[in-house]
Amino acid sequence: MLAAFGIASTACIAAQPASAAGADGTYGCADVTGIALGLLSISGSSYTWTKTDTGFRPQQANENGSGTVRFDGNYFVPVTGPMARWNVTGAVATNGININNNGGNLMGCRRR
Repeated sequence: MLAAFGIASTACIAAQPASAAGADGTYGCADVTGIALGLLSISGSSYTWTKTDTGFRPQQANENGSGTVRFDGNYFVPVTGPMARWNVTGAVATNGININNNGGNLMGCRRR
């Protein structure tokens, strides 16, 4: 309609924070052989990593901590915090998240 008056119409799309649908929650993460490594909790664009023993009981560790994560479709990339230092990405699925690095699948995290 505006074009009829010689005015160019432009669409304005507001940027909204991306998030993998249903990613919020707590996950038990194990290496590719099934040995428990830690607990990953996600809430919005924040996450917390807690190292555990092989029974998923929290342990004191230098790698424990919180950070922020950015979502790109069904993938997440840790931006700050301990997982960002590991240079990993995650593929979010219905029942869990697969954490990968350049070497391949690092660990699988399943909902608790």
